[in-house]
Amino acid sequence: RHSNASCWPCLGFVMTSLPLQDQVIVITGGASGIGKATARLCAERGAHILISDLPTSNGSVISEELVAKGLSTNFVECDVSNENDVKQLMCSTIKSYGRLDVLIACAGILQGASIEIENFDSVTFDQVLDVNIRGTFLCVKHAIPAMGNIGGVILLLASGAGVTSGSSSYAYGASKGAVHG
Repeated sequence: RHSNASCWPCLGFVMTSLPLQDQVIVITGGASGIGKATARLCAERGAHILISDLPTSNGSVISEELVAKGLSTNFVECDVSNENDVKQLMCSTIKSYGRLDVLIACAGILQGASIEIENFDSVTFDQVLDVNIRGTFLCVKHAIPAMGNIGGVILLLASGAGVTSGSSSYAYGASKGAVHG
């Protein structure tokens, strides 16, 4: 269990030391940031990648770029806070590849930065928790049956925010502390 605020080096170490050839990997939040970098790395190491993100993301563009390089990727639109979207993501994975080996839950949002608690909007708080906590829960809930009896690997990305250090957003800190727990 790692609680350092700088998780990307650890994720990079894990992903470069695991045998990824022909592994089927779903990466939520795969159109930007750590998710995008992870999708590229895993695809370059021979994994079959399903990049998952919102329809308004660059996920399809990133997937097309990787396919043009001869890598195995697909883009699946998914709002991780919507249970039907998550179910469809896992069904698409099974339909395309017959199995799921790894879930990397990178989807997350930071909203409400630097807003004092007395001015923090409850709608914003709920949105952050819906994506960061509920989305993580739903992905794990539906990934486990997709992994079947052979098992698999689940990586949940959190942050030092809310665990070992503060955050610029009360909602983000609370949500990442929950994911860590």
